[in-house]
Amino acid sequence: MQAQLVTMELAQHSSFLWNDLMAQSRALATTEVTEQQFGMMAEQYGEKLPLEVYRSQAGFYLGTYSEMGPFTRESVEYWRKKEQAEKALATGNWTQRYNM
Repeated sequence: MQAQLVTMELAQHSSFLWNDLMAQSRALATTEVTEQQFGMMAEQYGEKLPLEVYRSQAGFYLGTYSEMGPFTRESVEYWRKKEQAEKALATGNWTQRYNM
């Protein structure tokens, strides 16, 4: 009887922790980044360029643009819709590339 009670308490505690973790994850996925972001790869090449949404044949991506044209693709991901890429940029829910 004692073991069943402990098992039930652990299950309830685990469920609470899981629900709390999921709530925090949802909150982070919808929180918008308000400060200007700059391309990390562009900075490695000595340029401080704003991170923005661009389009290629593969889809929409996050990258930088210089006066000479496209400079870096910063995101690993490509998105099918511009709105998806904009949301990823706004929420920080994307993966940084580290190699050209």
